[in-house]
Amino acid sequence: MSMPHPDDTFRREPDIATAPDYEIPRPQIRTPHDGEYAERINWTYAFKTDGSGNYQGSVYDVRFGYKLTPIRLTIADPSGTYTPASPYSNAAAWIGLFADDTGFTVLSDFGPTVAGGPIIPGMFAYSEDAGMICRSFLGFRIVTGPASVPLVVNGIGILREA
Repeated sequence: MSMPHPDDTFRREPDIATAPDYEIPRPQIRTPHDGEYAERINWTYAFKTDGSGNYQGSVYDVRFGYKLTPIRLTIADPSGTYTPASPYSNAAAWIGLFADDTGFTVLSDFGPTVAGGPIIPGMFAYSEDAGMICRSFLGFRIVTGPASVPLVVNGIGILREA
């Protein structure tokens, strides 16, 4: 039988059963939204542009009593015609995002940031604390995009009680 090393008594954690006043240290976890219901959600919205390459509609409807903070939105062509190696671009094309209860009147974000830049595939990314807040819907508009093409918006966001 081997003898314990004399230093073992200093290296062992105290036995909780024999030391009732001993507290296990717990890390303090704080979030910026303590006390609020928050849920990370993913969604996909599919649509088809018209013959001129335009579309306007809600890509996410926020349920009553909640607010949505989008974190990441991607716009893609599910057929694979437009890829990062071969994107869609047009000097007059743009995408707009709307997060206002007044409808499609106040532009919250847009792309591309350079005229004639690629819009499909596209991505919008925000931080959780600095992103737009949608109280009724997240609106999407594409102008002069590819004509009569099915597209998909994939979103990730935080849904909270309003």
